[in-house]
Amino acid sequence: MGKGNTIEQHGSMHWRQEAGFSLIAVTWIVLLLSLLAAGVLALSLNIRQSTATLERITLDRLLVESAFDLFIHRYFYDDVEQVYNNGIVAVGAQDINIIVTYEEGKINLNRTPEQMLSAMFVTAGQNEETALALAAAIADWRDTNSDTRANGAEMVDYQDADKKGPRNGPFETLGELRQVLGMTEALYRCVAPMLTVTARRAPFPEIAYSPDRVRAVSAFAYENNWQTPTQLPFPWPNPAATTTQNSVTGAGSNSLSGRAMTLTLAIENDPERTYKMAIRFSANTRASVSYKRLSTLSLINSFETAPVCP
Repeated sequence: MGKGNTIEQHGSMHWRQEAGFSLIAVTWIVLLLSLLAAGVLALSLNIRQSTATLERITLDRLLVESAFDLFIHRYFYDDVEQVYNNGIVAVGAQDINIIVTYEEGKINLNRTPEQMLSAMFVTAGQNEETALALAAAIADWRDTNSDTRANGAEMVDYQDADKKGPRNGPFETLGELRQVLGMTEALYRCVAPMLTVTARRAPFPEIAYSPDRVRAVSAFAYENNWQTPTQLPFPWPNPAATTTQNSVTGAGSNSLSGRAMTLTLAIENDPERTYKMAIRFSANTRASVSYKRLSTLSLINSFETAPVCP
């Protein structure tokens, strides 16, 4: 009897152990299936959200492209007054606000003399020594020789700093300025909205079409007789003597041809739905509007609307 009871007890314990293991296994399986289901649901939601975002971006681009085409061919050019306007274009139920910025009003990164570049850096919060060194480094980057100018930087300086450069040729994009020795990201974000690589007409900005910050650079150079460049046969011009123009007016047949400009297109004035595109015109009348795109249509960078400056 004792022996039989012992066998039954062992069998009962063994069964309870197996039952316990089975219950734990089932619990784990249920948990894993729950996690798998949650993962599948989350993935499905992410896919839906990504698809919805992609659809919105695609529709926004089509909307902006339509607004751009309407603006250039219907609203941009005024036949009577030869005025090239900003404006609002309605496409369907959406309003697209369009702002034209003339690149000739900005500081030409490839052609502007060192003296104006250094003035720009001073107005951006740099001390005189740093401003002169940055301007010289830019000039060394874009010139075609390997001679280091005073305060400048050539190949050996970049090698010592374990950096790639200089190009010894024109800047191809504004972003390339980040690679210049001495340039910081914060300073780049401050000065980039004042600069251009697409303007062709002159080494100095056309003050009439300059944004306020470029006019401030010119005002600083004028008021302080700053490092007057040899390219000027006279002291810095007084920007206050030039009226700000928001459009090109009455300048004859050459007023538009060859000009580069950036168009900012904001859907319902939404910063997250704001695009930009650079173009250059080769014709000057509505009947023969022709232009070349200098950049693709792209969402605008946040620092362009809110630059980081001292």
